[in-house]
Amino acid sequence: DNIRFLFMFLFFSIANMFLDYAKIRIVATGNRKILKEALSAFKFLISRFFKALGLYWVIGLMFVVFTLVYLEIARVLPENSGFLILIMFLWHQIYILGRSWLKVNFFASQAELYKFHNPPTPLEAPVTITAAPVDEPNEEPRDETENLEEVKEEKAGE
Repeated sequence: DNIRFLFMFLFFSIANMFLDYAKIRIVATGNRKILKEALSAFKFLISRFFKALGLYWVIGLMFVVFTLVYLEIARVLPENSGFLILIMFLWHQIYILGRSWLKVNFFASQAELYKFHNPPTPLEAPVTITAAPVDEPNEEPRDETENLEEVKEEKAGE
């Protein structure tokens, strides 16, 4: 019975992970060909299976620990007064925010793993734009020959 549970746990973990990476590939490539991107996600997972599974399980373990802490605190807190009911309500809200954060963390971590192994390729070479110097409209044009004569007189005096 335990072996069956472990097999099902592993199967659902891999299936969920596969769907996550398929979603990431669809967004990263902008391609609307779902089957093609699903096949690419499958190839990605095959080539990096243990890294992806390890990441998935580490974040999943964080979720389990977070849920166990939540349940233990919820069990200990009595709900026999208005103030404690308010505290329990706030604790529930903290748990919901924590679950949402972990879900975003799942996708962000998986997207970073994908991006690390598939860096984006630039479509075009970067373009450098240089601006031409602009004369100030309020300034009078300077005569550089006057400055040159002053420098010559200074050198002659030395």
